[in-house]
Amino acid sequence: SRYQNIRCIAFNGMAADKLFRQHTLSTIAEFERYQLIRLPSTSPANASKNFQQKLIEWSSISNYLSLP
Repeated sequence: SRYQNIRCIAFNGMAADKLFRQHTLSTIAEFERYQLIRLPSTSPANASKNFQQKLIEWSSISNYLSLP
Protein backbone atom coordinates (compact mmCIF):
# COMPACT_ATOMS: atom_id res chain seq x y z
CA SER A 1 0.00 0.00 0.00
CA ARG A 2 1.20 3.48 -0.80
CA TYR A 3 0.39 4.94 2.62
CA GLN A 4 1.01 1.99 4.90
CA ASN A 5 2.39 4.18 7.71
CA ILE A 6 -0.96 5.89 8.27
CA ARG A 7 -2.32 4.77 11.63
CA CYS A 8 -4.87 7.46 12.42
CA ILE A 9 -7.53 9.40 10.55
CA ALA A 10 -8.67 12.54 12.36
CA PHE A 11 -11.75 14.57 11.54
CA ASN A 12 -12.29 18.29 12.00
CA GLY A 13 -15.78 18.10 13.48
CA MET A 14 -18.80 15.85 13.42
CA ALA A 15 -19.78 16.51 9.78
CA ALA A 16 -16.39 15.37 8.44
CA ASP A 17 -16.53 12.22 10.55
CA LYS A 18 -20.07 11.43 9.46
CA LEU A 19 -19.36 11.96 5.75
CA PHE A 20 -16.22 9.82 5.88
CA ARG A 21 -18.07 6.97 7.53
CA GLN A 22 -20.94 7.21 5.03
CA HIS A 23 -18.94 7.52 1.83
CA THR A 24 -15.41 6.22 2.37
CA LEU A 25 -15.06 3.84 5.27
CA SER A 26 -16.66 0.90 3.46
CA THR A 27 -14.18 1.26 0.57
CA ILE A 28 -11.06 0.94 2.73
CA ALA A 29 -9.65 -2.55 3.06
CA GLU A 30 -8.64 -3.42 6.59
CA PHE A 31 -10.10 -0.20 7.96
CA GLU A 32 -9.95 -1.56 11.49
CA ARG A 33 -6.19 -0.89 11.52
CA TYR A 34 -6.89 2.85 11.63
CA GLN A 35 -7.67 4.83 14.74
CA LEU A 36 -10.57 7.13 13.81
CA ILE A 37 -10.68 10.27 15.94
CA ARG A 38 -13.34 12.96 15.83
CA LEU A 39 -11.91 16.27 16.95
CA PRO A 40 -13.88 19.39 17.82
CA SER A 41 -14.51 21.65 14.88
CA THR A 42 -12.19 24.63 14.56
CA SER A 43 -15.08 26.66 13.17
CA PRO A 44 -15.91 29.84 15.09
CA ALA A 45 -19.50 28.61 14.95
CA ASN A 46 -18.48 25.87 17.40
CA ALA A 47 -18.53 28.11 20.44
CA SER A 48 -19.45 25.39 22.93
CA LYS A 49 -15.74 24.82 23.67
CA ASN A 50 -13.09 27.42 24.28
CA PHE A 51 -9.65 27.41 22.65
CA GLN A 52 -7.98 25.64 25.58
CA GLN A 53 -10.52 22.80 25.52
CA LYS A 54 -10.08 22.38 21.76
CA LEU A 55 -6.29 22.44 22.12
CA ILE A 56 -6.39 19.61 24.65
CA GLU A 57 -8.56 17.47 22.37
CA TRP A 58 -6.51 18.26 19.27
CA SER A 59 -3.34 17.35 21.17
CA SER A 60 -4.65 13.77 21.34
CA ILE A 61 -3.38 13.17 17.81
CA SER A 62 0.20 14.23 18.57
CA ASN A 63 1.21 10.60 19.15
CA TYR A 64 0.36 9.84 15.54
CA LEU A 65 2.31 12.72 14.04
CA SER A 66 5.91 12.27 13.07
CA LEU A 67 8.31 13.83 10.65
CA PRO A 68 10.22 11.62 8.22
